Amino acid sequence: PTEIAVATIDGQPVRTIVDRPLADDLPVDFDATVKGPREVEWRADAPATLAWAEALDGGDPKAKVPFHDRVVMQAAPFTAPPVELAKTQSRFAEVMWGDGGFALIGDREWKT
Repeated sequence: PTEIAVATIDGQPVRTIVDRPLADDLPVDFDATVKGPREVEWRADAPATLAWAEALDGGDPKAKVPFHDRVVMQAAPFTAPPVELAKTQSRFAEVMWGDGGFALIGDREWKT
């Protein structure tokens, strides 16, 4: 099970990003992943803004889809819907933040 949440410095809950049960239904394959948000991180170039990846293929890398993942962001106070930043043809790997107008997004494919 995984819970990823934002809290104030004194521990008061602000927003739950994901509260996922045990991921025991993953496809048995390279690049299989969980459904919902993963790889949650604070943006290095924006104040109080989170970014994360989500599978567009239900976590199944064998699914025939044009994009397997998407990267979204959400700024504090975390009440507006997340904004899509990019989609990746393979599995999302990382973001290297630039200066608010630029970022490098890497994707990967373990099988090949």
